[in-house]
Amino acid sequence: MKISYTKHAIERMNERGTNKNEVDAALKTGQTKPDNFGRIKYIQVFANNSSKSNKKNKQVEVSAELKDKATNHWTVITVIVKFY
Repeated sequence: MKISYTKHAIERMNERGTNKNEVDAALKTGQTKPDNFGRIKYIQVFANNSSKSNKKNKQVEVSAELKDKATNHWTVITVIVKFY
């Protein structure tokens, strides 16, 4: 699986307390559901090791588009993180 990131996605990861390792894991093993504009949303829960929140867990939601089916190339459009 090849994964690329929009500038917007990288900015949101930095702002919201996640990283490429977690986003990649969500893409590879997360639950899926349809998203807007024909995209796929991948959802995965991780232990929260961030100092941005004192909550125990964080849910990483990744909105991605399949750019090339033959090479399994995905582009991450945006990332949302929910702490609980």
